[in-house]
Amino acid sequence: MKKHQPLLTMVAAIIVLFVLKGFGKPMDSKIDIPYQKFILKNGLTVLVHEDHKAPIVAVNVWYHVGSKNEKPGRTGFAHLFEHLMFNGSEHVDQDYFQVMEKIGATDLNGTTSEDRTNYFQNVPTPSLDLALFMESDRMGHLLGAITQAKLDEQRGVVQNEKRQYENEPYGMVDELIAKAVFPAGHPYSWTVIGSMEDLTAASLEDVHEWFKTYYGAANTVVAIAGDVDPEIVREKMEKYFGDVPPGPPIARFDAWIAKRSGVQRHIMQDRVPQARFYKIWNVPQWGTVEHTYLDLLSDVLASGKVSRLYKRLVYEEQLATSVRSYIDAREIAGLFNIVVTAKPGVELSKIEAIIDEEMAKILATGPTPQEVNRVRTQYEAQFVRGIERIGGFGGKSDILAQNMVFAGDPDYYKVALDRVRRAAPQDLHKVAKDWLSDGVYILEVHPFPQLAAQPSDLDRTALPDAGKPPLAQFPVVERKKLDNGLEIVLSQRTSVPIVTLKLMVDAGYAADQFAIPGTARLAMDMLDEGTRTRTALQISEELANLGAQMFSASNLDVSFVSINTLKDKLDPSLALFADVILNPSFPESDFQRLQKMQLAGIQREKVTPIQMALRVFPGLLYGKEHAYGNPLTGSGTEASVAQITQQDLIKFHQTWFLPNNAKLIVVGDVTMEELVPKISKLFKDWKSGTVPKKNIGLVEQKPASVVYLIDRPGSMQSILFAGHVMPPKANPDEISLTTMNNALGGMFISRINMNLREDKHWTYGAMSFIWDARGQRPFIVYSSVQMDKTAEAMLEIKKELSDICGPRPLTAEELQKSQDNQILGMAGTWETMGAVNNAVSEIETYGLPQDYYRTLAEKIRNVSVEDATRVAGNLLKPDQVVWVVVGDRSKIESGIREGNFGEIRFMDADGNEVK
Repeated sequence: MKKHQPLLTMVAAIIVLFVLKGFGKPMDSKIDIPYQKFILKNGLTVLVHEDHKAPIVAVNVWYHVGSKNEKPGRTGFAHLFEHLMFNGSEHVDQDYFQVMEKIGATDLNGTTSEDRTNYFQNVPTPSLDLALFMESDRMGHLLGAITQAKLDEQRGVVQNEKRQYENEPYGMVDELIAKAVFPAGHPYSWTVIGSMEDLTAASLEDVHEWFKTYYGAANTVVAIAGDVDPEIVREKMEKYFGDVPPGPPIARFDAWIAKRSGVQRHIMQDRVPQARFYKIWNVPQWGTVEHTYLDLLSDVLASGKVSRLYKRLVYEEQLATSVRSYIDAREIAGLFNIVVTAKPGVELSKIEAIIDEEMAKILATGPTPQEVNRVRTQYEAQFVRGIERIGGFGGKSDILAQNMVFAGDPDYYKVALDRVRRAAPQDLHKVAKDWLSDGVYILEVHPFPQLAAQPSDLDRTALPDAGKPPLAQFPVVERKKLDNGLEIVLSQRTSVPIVTLKLMVDAGYAADQFAIPGTARLAMDMLDEGTRTRTALQISEELANLGAQMFSASNLDVSFVSINTLKDKLDPSLALFADVILNPSFPESDFQRLQKMQLAGIQREKVTPIQMALRVFPGLLYGKEHAYGNPLTGSGTEASVAQITQQDLIKFHQTWFLPNNAKLIVVGDVTMEELVPKISKLFKDWKSGTVPKKNIGLVEQKPASVVYLIDRPGSMQSILFAGHVMPPKANPDEISLTTMNNALGGMFISRINMNLREDKHWTYGAMSFIWDARGQRPFIVYSSVQMDKTAEAMLEIKKELSDICGPRPLTAEELQKSQDNQILGMAGTWETMGAVNNAVSEIETYGLPQDYYRTLAEKIRNVSVEDATRVAGNLLKPDQVVWVVVGDRSKIESGIREGNFGEIRFMDADGNEVK
């Protein structure tokens, strides 16, 4: 289950049908999510929305209970109970994931916030009955299945989740903020995950009482969206949920804002390379007009490069690497946040002074009409993208359920939409003066200095001392090659007026073998920082006014530039897209700024446990000279990035950005006949050329297992990486390999996860995966385990890798679960344009057959137990594993030595061997 998600802010708008001039008038177009509502006799509210574009159904269940319903001394109950809801009910006493993954459920999870607990999944249409049965059984028939053993198991999982989160940089901040900004006894004065002491004290009787009080039908909303008929849904809901008890009446706070006065300052230290500054005000709750206006105001401050704080702190003054402002709007109160991460060495007092200066301007004169127009347009585009999905966070079922639970009206989102459309500068000015002029909490997080104990002669020997499937159809793809060699690959989708374009260039991090490590990443990060005719701020402002989103990056094998735009803004968006691709200027001032940001990012990676392992693992598998031997983050090293010059980026662009080395992947509301003339005109002067051939050489498996230990003093958890190289993505055994690995460590119910999480309770999650690549790929088993179980967890991982190769091969039942999970989950795989674009990109990147996805289900079903056993035996190398362990060496080294996992070597965060 995912960690607590804050209450989603309802921001939205309507499709832009014409260019707004001046401040503009409210638009006439309406956004509507049609639904039918009915209430069962037991009080259960049901909302049904029809959407037949894909053969899937979203089932979204919202219980109106969260951590604010807890009592001091019994915190963490709401989240702990969410975990218990996945452990079986009276009539299906097995793990919920066991049943639902078997039918191909996707977007399957549960989350807890301060105000609600929700459970959601997308299922193939024929499996709706099964999903409703499962949800109704745990709603109405759960208590008999909750045992002391299950409570103890999930208590351990949740406590590991808490340790894992608090082990991350800035991981203790939420706890400090909750206690500081709300008075003792306020329902928001503790975190959702609760305290270790309260979790330990939770009794079986407490859990039963929680269920009886809050999990009644009358306290619940079920939103169903997708390929359904409302009348049939009504019949099914009465059939499955009609016998669920309504539950008792529940008392609730209407509002408790807890507005404060004066300044409250808190200072802490953490093992982080960069200081961070927080400024927080108590503000009105979700659904109020103040919430809407403050949400818009937060975007004026820190959304995009032209926003006030980002422009000052990151772009102009270059004092910070990131700036965020947002409203955390909850049911009875809200928090307005400004969060700034300083560049290494920058004093927080300088950042605070600029924030205060910009806030003073806002309080004096408010935002400009142009700023308000910009944030309104951004909301408009964001909403259009969001309503393409039926489920998941921000999907249509989520929107309906949220508004019903918190406002009593599924259509209440329209009130927020109307407020956004009509918001004027004077509205945002007034709300700023009312709520942001007094009563602020400030938190400073400073890096903990490098300290070490001194040698001592002291004698210390004495005192002191976690139906039939529909046929998934992959969209039709068209191709067209232009005269200059650029190939256009198009999949037309007309569900929403959006077009997504991605230019893929055959470069990626592997191209750094011809350059300085980190060049590909820095070059792509800089691509939209200026052209011959546009500055970075002009590009950012133009994107905001168009409601478009542009992104450029690299992965291991390719570099890409993508843009997502509204259909009626396609022409100006394409012109901007082409200008960024063809004419990047890599301005020196921006180069220096982003170079420093990449260096700061490397410093963060070197103290963040997972990134520490990702940085060194490739070099250990491939060797430093191999194209894949650099950090998997693509960031390079501090030494290499410091050597990169502006000319290196220009050379990267000139070398790799050639039309005969690129493909343009397009998905959306456009035809090839419309698209080709536009692309041909914009790219007519782009000339082909000679492209270097990347040398992705073959590497041998290691002769024996080796353990590399990276010391991270004070770690409460140990990060475990274990792996070796696997064949490229385009190999004849790929589907058998993927199916085998899915059962080994790719699913929640896989062997590795069930062993380490569900049976042993040593981790929040464990998995195995294969990092896709054109050449030999990294196969990785990963987990973050409690420190005192490091060696034991390594032993279990080694055992699982060995067992599946022969002593305990994959069973027919395990194979079936893996096949069902992959095949049945395909129904909603290509629901969004972004998903289709990524799938087409994958085919083109890895040289997969053009019918790969059209024939994938059949090929998965044809995998036999013998196939899975054969690939496990041939491709898994349990005795030739490279281990990378990140943890507190003083506490884990002896256990690892006793485990005899192989030679032990010690490394620092840069991958250098140490003693």
